[in-house]
Amino acid sequence: MQVHLPKDSSRSKPDSMASSLIYSWIHVLEKNWNGYPISNIQPQCKRGNSIFQALLSSGKELYPESIRSPFIPTCHDGPQPTLQHVIMDVMSLSKGHIEQMDGVDGILQSGRGTLTPAALIASLLHASEAKHWTESDRLYSALSIPVTKKGLGLCSLKPPATMAKNSFYELWSTALSPPGFITNVHADYVGCVQVMAHIHGQKLWITWPATDGNLQWWAAHHFRAANVDTTVSAIHHLEGMELLYCEKPCSFVLPAHCFHAVLTFSSSTHAGTRLWNYDILDEAKRITNWMLDWCKNKFAHGVVEEQVIECANTLEADIEGWCELLKRFPQHERSKELKSWISSVRADIRKHCK
Repeated sequence: MQVHLPKDSSRSKPDSMASSLIYSWIHVLEKNWNGYPISNIQPQCKRGNSIFQALLSSGKELYPESIRSPFIPTCHDGPQPTLQHVIMDVMSLSKGHIEQMDGVDGILQSGRGTLTPAALIASLLHASEAKHWTESDRLYSALSIPVTKKGLGLCSLKPPATMAKNSFYELWSTALSPPGFITNVHADYVGCVQVMAHIHGQKLWITWPATDGNLQWWAAHHFRAANVDTTVSAIHHLEGMELLYCEKPCSFVLPAHCFHAVLTFSSSTHAGTRLWNYDILDEAKRITNWMLDWCKNKFAHGVVEEQVIECANTLEADIEGWCELLKRFPQHERSKELKSWISSVRADIRKHCK
């Protein structure tokens, strides 16, 4: 779908004509969602329609672009990443790595546990033709496929040079999803940013920044399973909503703890990596402090011990990234500050999250 905005479109309050243009592309996506094959995947078609209705009734300006996270070229030293590379990764995984794919059942909106490559590919094919959908059919997605030397590893993906300088980023992984798959509102990780490379298919990303107001709203949903109702509520209550529609290869950046939901229109895949650098340290501190406060006030939020432990593990994983950054750039002007902060956060984790 090609999206064209008027040259004089602005961020000021739109008049009726501009408003019509702003919403028209959402109507096009809504029509596509209700077309074949998603129309035959009844549970997902209904859930997606609830999200589109929320977007269209939100009264917010819904431009098909992002101010905060503009699209950027995908950087790689090898061949252009393709769907074939990702499928090769899936087929090349060892038994141990298969367990890391993070399989999700889109119909039940829950974890799949161990998802085999055969089950994943069969779900992609079945959803793409979806002529007769039954209650026993499943919609599987893998959200964290390890990169292998035979697949996406050949492409040598990397962050943009301006971001990679004085940074630490981990190995890339990919997500592979069938048409009709919905990832409801959530936030990944804590203080790192994510570089995302859209490789194949059509996806609509709905994003919200981790403002103080949004974090306050999120406190009641943190480490709880989200559903479509949660996503609809986020559309109406969170501030700073932006939409990114991906249909061609491109990359973009999700800021630290960026809330997001994703609708998949066709078999699609994207790659992502976490990145830590000193430029985002202040933002990381703010979000980390919020998460620690959430743990301290766990009884007020009505959370169970398992959720606090999960929060602690998330914080510790993020701190490991900051430790690696400190190890690689020990002479940075903020290295002493970072070292002291790491010690303080670890002490707070032991005190409030264990």
